[in-house]
Amino acid sequence: MLKLIKQLTFNIVFKTLLLLFVGYFLFLLNNIAMTMRINSEVGRYQFHNDRYRIIDTKTGATQHPDD
Repeated sequence: MLKLIKQLTFNIVFKTLLLLFVGYFLFLLNNIAMTMRINSEVGRYQFHNDRYRIIDTKTGATQHPDD
């Protein structure tokens, strides 16, 4: 009986963590897709972090935001 309760608890915890992971993964994919969609309207892919290079999709050139 005690083994059954431990196994049942592990199954519930495992399924809950798996569901949370899948939900968080879908949330991240949604944020990336929305950022790329918004930035593609101006012809540039740029995430919120301005320290990295920006890819200009119209010319194919890369530039640093400080340049």
